[in-house]
Amino acid sequence: MVGFGGVIRDDSGRWVKGYYGFISYTNSITAKLWSIREGLRLMAQSGSPKLIVESDCEVTINLLNKLEEIDSAYEAILEDCRLYAASFEVCEFIHTLREGNTCVDYAANLGVNQRERMVVMDEPPTELLRLLFADVASMAYFRPS
Repeated sequence: MVGFGGVIRDDSGRWVKGYYGFISYTNSITAKLWSIREGLRLMAQSGSPKLIVESDCEVTINLLNKLEEIDSAYEAILEDCRLYAASFEVCEFIHTLREGNTCVDYAANLGVNQRERMVVMDEPPTELLRLLFADVASMAYFRPS
């Protein structure tokens, strides 16, 4: 069982909205791409001209930035992502460390535990709020070597 999720924030790191959903069975790259596509779709509806998309999956970011050869299994969802991305004046795809992605991981775990295709959160759940505050405060995390 695989869920996906995302968090949309403004340029100061403040909550705009979040989302999560359930995909069923798939691999992690498809789940990451699915999450990015759904976030791009939500943001395309908002009219925001600029967007930075962060993911802790370097393969996914490289596929979106056309730095890796595309596996045909991902071609359709990559095309969706690129079409949504083209609706913005600026749309960057950036790799972030796993420790910098705790809010998104929390949202994705919400997706695993239910069966809705997609749920949009206008307000963050209490536990996610704690993670957001820690992230905006630049809380350091231990990263084992």
